Amino acid sequence: MRADMLPYLKADKRLHALDVEMEYMFSTWFDVGFLDLRRISWDSPASLIEKLIKYEAVHDIKSWADVKNRLDSDRRCYGFFIPACLTSR
Repeated sequence: MRADMLPYLKADKRLHALDVEMEYMFSTWFDVGFLDLRRISWDSPASLIEKLIKYEAVHDIKSWADVKNRLDSDRRCYGFFIPACLTSR
């Protein structure tokens, strides 16, 4: 939501106050102290693995075989999760 608004900030200075408030709220809501660090494995839900493939910013994931290799038992992958959004432990 904030990313969608950013291009309009220069054109409409009235949005600056909203941007400052949103930045504060998001930095508070997503503070690492409020997040749950969990391991991601090949047994994680497919929807989560799909998001990992889509949003991986450091090493491009080229295929399902590539992600399966990265999540193999001799590898470790972790993600921060909002506890309220966790559906299973």
